Amino acid sequence: MRQLYNITAPLEIGAQNVTITLASLAADMPEEEATQAVIELDTDDSLARVQAGGSLTLSGVRIRRSENAEARRRRRRLDSGVNASEPMPLVSNAGGSLRVDGCELRSLGSVAIHSDAGEIAIASSAISGR
Repeated sequence: MRQLYNITAPLEIGAQNVTITLASLAADMPEEEATQAVIELDTDDSLARVQAGGSLTLSGVRIRRSENAEARRRRRRLDSGVNASEPMPLVSNAGGSLRVDGCELRSLGSVAIHSDAGEIAIASSAISGR
C-alpha cells in the first residue's frame, strides 16, 4: 500500500508557520507492513524554502526526487559535463526555523537540507544526499 504526492513547485514560507505531517498508511497493519506516504519532487527545485520569520515542521514524511527528475539531472550532466548545475536541496532554510522529526529525506544529486541561517532541529530521521 503506497500513497504518493507529486510536487512540481516549491513552497515559499515567509512570515508564517507551516506543518506537513503524514501518518503511516494502514495504521491497523503490523508495523513492518505499513508504509509511509511519499512526497516526490518532480522538479530540480526545493520542496520548500523557509525565509526569516517563517517556520516549517516536517513530521513522518518521506521526501525524494522523482525518477524523472533524477533522469533529467543525469542527462544534463552527460550533455554538459561534470559542471552541470545541481538541483536545489530538498529543503532550504534562509533564516527561518526548520524542524524534521521522524522523516526520511533522500536526494541522489543534491544535498538534502541547506541552511544559510536560522534554526534547524532534526530528530529520529534518516537524511542522505550528495
